[in-house]
Amino acid sequence: MILGKIVADPTTFILTEGETDDVFFARLIDVRHIGSNFTIFHRPKDEPTGVGAFSRRLVALKTETKRQKIKSIIIVGDNDGNPAAAFHSIKQQVESVGGYNAPANPREISETGGLPAVSILMLPWDNEPGCLETLCLRAVNQKYEKEMRCATMQSECVGVGDWPIQKQSKMILRCLLSSVCKSEPNTPLTRAWSIDSGRPGDIFPLTNPAFDSIAEFLRGIAA
Repeated sequence: MILGKIVADPTTFILTEGETDDVFFARLIDVRHIGSNFTIFHRPKDEPTGVGAFSRRLVALKTETKRQKIKSIIIVGDNDGNPAAAFHSIKQQVESVGGYNAPANPREISETGGLPAVSILMLPWDNEPGCLETLCLRAVNQKYEKEMRCATMQSECVGVGDWPIQKQSKMILRCLLSSVCKSEPNTPLTRAWSIDSGRPGDIFPLTNPAFDSIAEFLRGIAA
C-alpha cells in the first residue's frame, strides 16, 4: 500500500471523507491482503470535510500527467441519516468536475473514455443509514462485550435515541474507546488499531465478518 503517490503499475485511488476513513481502508487492505495497487489520496487540509470533500482531488486526478497509471477511482462516503441524499451529493461532485461519467448507483463502476473509471462506496453499505462508526460497532471484539454493553447503556441514559444514527454511533464508540483504552481514554478511532501507548489494538478486528462486504468489493476492484 502506497499513500499519496502513483505506483509503477496501474493503481486504484481511494478518496475518503477524512483521516479516520483513510486509516481504516489502509489497515483493512493490509490485514485482508487485498493487494498493493491502492493509493489513499489524502484530503488536503483546506478541503471541506464530509460528503463535500472530493471535487478538488477529482480535478487533480483528471489532470495528473501519469493518468495512464490510474486504473480507477473509488470515492467513499458516509450515508449518515439519508443514504439517497448522501450518494446524490457525491454524484453531483463527480459530474461538476466534468469528464467523468458518474455512476448511477453505489458500487457501480462507471467508465469514461480517457479518464479513470469511478465507483462510489457508501458506508456502512449501499442504502443503510450510518457511517464508519456504525460499521465498527458491529465488529466489536467479544472480549469487550462488557464495555460495549456499558457504552450502550450510557447512550440510553443520556437519551440519544432521537439523535441521527451517525451521531448515536459516534457517541457510543467514543464511550467504548474511552473505557477500553484505559491508558489513553482520549483515543480517537484513527488510533483504534494501534498498540502504542498501551492501546490494545484489537477493539474492532478487521477480520470480523462485519467488514467482509467492503473487503470483497475492494478485492473485486483489485482483480
